[in-house]
Amino acid sequence: MHLLYEHAIRYEWTDRNPITSVRQSGVRQATPIRLSVDQLSQLIYGELKQRERVMVLLDFGTGLRRGELSGVRWEDICFDDKVLIPKRSIVKQRIGKVKTEASKKSIPLDDVLIEELLAWRRETPYAQDSDYVFASTKMRGKQPYWMSRIMQHHIKPVAAKTGIEIKGWHTLRHSYTTLLRQNNNNPKVVQGLLRHASYSITMNVYDEAMSEEKRNAHRGVIQQLNRSVTRSAPKTAIPQVIDKVGVPDGI
Repeated sequence: MHLLYEHAIRYEWTDRNPITSVRQSGVRQATPIRLSVDQLSQLIYGELKQRERVMVLLDFGTGLRRGELSGVRWEDICFDDKVLIPKRSIVKQRIGKVKTEASKKSIPLDDVLIEELLAWRRETPYAQDSDYVFASTKMRGKQPYWMSRIMQHHIKPVAAKTGIEIKGWHTLRHSYTTLLRQNNNNPKVVQGLLRHASYSITMNVYDEAMSEEKRNAHRGVIQQLNRSVTRSAPKTAIPQVIDKVGVPDGI
């Protein structure tokens, strides 16, 4: 129904989509996909072409949402201060506000990101302050690329060839969150980087992101117990692998 109303809006048969007001369950139906450092490194630096490489690196390295990434203009980036300030979100080429007030907060940019962005600015024909960073050449710079199409036709196929599963742009945000958690960063700092409106949202995400850490912690305790048994138990209590050569019947 949602897609039908979107189609009707496109052809001006109606001016609103009532399905967007339907309340949905807040329970996540599937565990988000998260990429490891090795997978991200291989994808970004080993497989993608420059345009897609800068898109993925900027999206991952800032935790931007898809609409925010689409809406970034050169004037939103302060290269001297090395920060990015999200000011708009573009979804299906409709310009809107960012998700929350917290989403407007500045995002630090590492030197690696700065260098990649400057290199891309030298390549793109749309490098004026008022231009979109990822302006569509087909639309002569008046609109940014459709990020969903870039993901579907230019990023996912490349990732699939190398055995990397990526569901969409939010996979990069989830991966960023996970790595922040694994690096033992302060949750309040992470809240600021992800621009969550509340601390509870960050902690909920943290709890999801640490599932692999829980597994590793569990494994460590069990292995520690196993090592203790091996050291202290009588030999008769430790399972032995018996060489079957010359073993009498019945053993």
